[in-house]
Amino acid sequence: VRTYDDPAISGIDLEWASQCRIENVFVNTGVYNVQATKPTSGTSGLITPAINNAALTILRNVIVTGFHTGIQVNEHTDGDNIVVASNINGLEFVFAHHASRFARLGAYRNPHHITVSGRHGFSIEQMNTEQPGPGQTDAQNAWQTLVSDINDPKNLGSADINYWVVEGNVGAVEKFISNGGASIRARRIGSAPTANDNTMSTAQ
Repeated sequence: VRTYDDPAISGIDLEWASQCRIENVFVNTGVYNVQATKPTSGTSGLITPAINNAALTILRNVIVTGFHTGIQVNEHTDGDNIVVASNINGLEFVFAHHASRFARLGAYRNPHHITVSGRHGFSIEQMNTEQPGPGQTDAQNAWQTLVSDINDPKNLGSADINYWVVEGNVGAVEKFISNGGASIRARRIGSAPTANDNTMSTAQ
């Protein structure tokens, strides 16, 4: 599914669908994601069925690049082998009664890999990320510089996340940046659990 650079339209909008099963789909804006223009419209690559849906939203092998929001996540979403890259918000969790679940998530060159805009319970078994490193941005794509791994300023998320962070041209690092997220338990893979793993969020 292809739109165009800096899209003013969304890719796949299933807000009013009752259920969905999406497999082996690449939603993009027609350019290599590293070269994508900063999105200026509030569009999404994929919008899942809205709250009070029919409790079956399955995403498998889905890639979204170049939108304001990669995937807008509504309740009952179950995702695996998901990649969101060069979107302002990789995943956006909106208000939900029921929880959502992701197994493997790849989040690359999004200023905010995870954004929470409404109360939502969710888990991510493996959140593998990469942020631009030294020499990997220029004036055109500097907007893809990481701001936060988790952006939940109003503390609306309740979540468990296991993460692994890579910085381009550097390798695996222990950096993990949370903005809010008081009820999001994020731990680096291989780290011992603590009372509140979010306290490790600013480790350097």
